[in-house]
Amino acid sequence: MKLIIKSTMRYTHLNQEERIELAELYSTGKSVNKIALLMKRSKSTISRELKRNKTHNNYWPDSPHYNARCRRNKGNKINNNADLQTFIWQHLVYKRWSPEQIAGWLKVNKPNFGTVSHESIYKWIYRPYEMHSGSKLWKFLARHKRKRGIKRLNSSQINTIPNRVSIHERPDVVTEKNEIGHWEGDLMSFNRNTQYILVLHERKTLFIQSAVLRNKEASTTAQTLLELMQPVPESHRKTITLDNGGEFAEHEKYKEIGLSAFFCDPYASWQKGGVENSNGRLRIVLPRDTNVKEIECDKFNQIILNHNSTPRKTLGWLTPKQAFECSLQKIIN
Repeated sequence: MKLIIKSTMRYTHLNQEERIELAELYSTGKSVNKIALLMKRSKSTISRELKRNKTHNNYWPDSPHYNARCRRNKGNKINNNADLQTFIWQHLVYKRWSPEQIAGWLKVNKPNFGTVSHESIYKWIYRPYEMHSGSKLWKFLARHKRKRGIKRLNSSQINTIPNRVSIHERPDVVTEKNEIGHWEGDLMSFNRNTQYILVLHERKTLFIQSAVLRNKEASTTAQTLLELMQPVPESHRKTITLDNGGEFAEHEKYKEIGLSAFFCDPYASWQKGGVENSNGRLRIVLPRDTNVKEIECDKFNQIILNHNSTPRKTLGWLTPKQAFECSLQKIIN
């Protein structure tokens, strides 16, 4: 019986020293079998190398080594497409679109310069060259971090909320996101935690409303929230999910406009992930050291409008503004 032995050797490319040795052996007229034996390489490896890089019955070690390096370093698809690279740069830096939004737009509109996945855009942003160059495109991402990954949230002191209602008592319809009118609220801090804005996020349409607060007191927060929500139709004011900050202590006032407040578990900000994500996007144009009280009202409103005018994957690449206005139109009709 013929014994068949399967090789466990893994194929690896020849290095420069091996290519020099191959060139010397091949120039002496030795066969592929003999060269493979002398170099302790498989016959297929030697044959493949000669077939790919031999020219006019000669084999030069420098050319195949250079060609192999070029093949390995040909780079991301974006590097080889100037128009695609410009489009990504402009929409990431100037329009503050996320890689997923850019990829989604390209997929839907199919421009002449081609499409690319959001993962390829992330790899291009975080490629080693980019990390050490002056552009630092990662700073224009929603969670502008030098390295990819999830950053743990710091714990903060829990404030006692009078008549607090747990998120676990919230209607299931809120979780399903099939109904308009369920909001999430949060505060963003600025200027060394001396200034704040209130951000309200509608869970289904991703539409946000926001305003600069005079201070962080519960009464101020409640008054601002009521002013933002009163123009919204009653059908679009049902629940609001909040964290345990003392600024939301007067949540019972929200019932005046039909909003029932529910509070996340301690240290579980992910339970209101929609507004957290919106905050991350706003941080791109409103970093922590911003003096928000010096921003003109029209400019601040334009920032919020730009946020609501950015297409989203979960909305079929509609913008939050389009989705929210569409829901309003259905009520009118």
